[in-house]
Amino acid sequence: MSDVWRDITVSFSSYPYDIVRRLQDLFGLSEYEAVNVYDQRNYYKPVLHTKHNYKKYPIIENQYPEHSSLINGDCLEELDNIPDNSIDFCFADPPYNLNKKYENWNDGIDIQAYFKWCDKWLSSLARILKPGRTLAVINIPQWCIRHFKHLKTIMDYQDWIVWEGLSMPVRMIMPAHYSILCFSKGKPRPMPGFARQTHSFLERKALETLSENYCIRPTCMKIRKRLKHNDTEIASNLWWDIHRLKHNSRRVDHPCQLPPNFMYRLISLFTHENEIVLDPFNGVGSTTLTAQILNRRYIGIELSEYYCKIASERHKELNLGLNPFRKNGGTPKAKNSPVERLKKQKYEVSKKNAST
Repeated sequence: MSDVWRDITVSFSSYPYDIVRRLQDLFGLSEYEAVNVYDQRNYYKPVLHTKHNYKKYPIIENQYPEHSSLINGDCLEELDNIPDNSIDFCFADPPYNLNKKYENWNDGIDIQAYFKWCDKWLSSLARILKPGRTLAVINIPQWCIRHFKHLKTIMDYQDWIVWEGLSMPVRMIMPAHYSILCFSKGKPRPMPGFARQTHSFLERKALETLSENYCIRPTCMKIRKRLKHNDTEIASNLWWDIHRLKHNSRRVDHPCQLPPNFMYRLISLFTHENEIVLDPFNGVGSTTLTAQILNRRYIGIELSEYYCKIASERHKELNLGLNPFRKNGGTPKAKNSPVERLKKQKYEVSKKNAST
């Protein structure tokens, strides 16, 4: 069991008996022990969009930037150089302040200093967004609660996406939940991914998810395709079908990399072709690479010269027709987990034969 429960449905108008029973079972409460439940729904009801008073800056329609770019620099300084109301979609995957070993960033600063720093770049991203456009921020759930507190004072809440990106269990419920906060600058425009009439192949695949309880073995999927059996549905705001990069052969030298399918879905949902995607923590280029593949313009800002160089090399590969997310056969130096890597070994029974 992970910390994302997809087998329980709860209505705001009824008491959540199923959740209470699950919690009782989870924490081993016997039949006559009690659990106190504090229902906060009356205090935190969904609200309509607030009307923030934005200054009437002219919107820069498809003029800035003239060319896509990768920028090596501090995001707070570089964002100051970007005009107001000029970006169509901002995505931020900041350091989580969890002592990850980045190339030149202290990921273990005082928590108050961390949130103060986050508030600054969040406000800058809100400034450069066009009205009606979306800012998406991914972080661990407890930090997203703090981001929410700040963002609701300057933007309009749009959605809270839950990504079930499984991690390693450490004597607890398997940690799986990453939050993606989505705020719009004023009333959001119709969701581009659902509003447009036609989609590219990659856009269509990104917006679909496999329906529940279908086998994911390639042979089973081929049979359903041959029988023309529809086994997909439109993705909701609970993403359980996108998996983390767990194999070293698909990683480059960076401790935290989002899978390309994650970015394909986000960009396909919130933008149209030729619109501008900005990532202030571009790392080794997952955002800007997927933006280019989806025919979007991009601005990627990265503090580390080393990471920025890797991103630039990957874009060069893409321009030459190579897949930047292909298997590379190497083992990166950076690690995303404190667990020691297993040595490469040859198994007597291959994985393919073992799975059958």
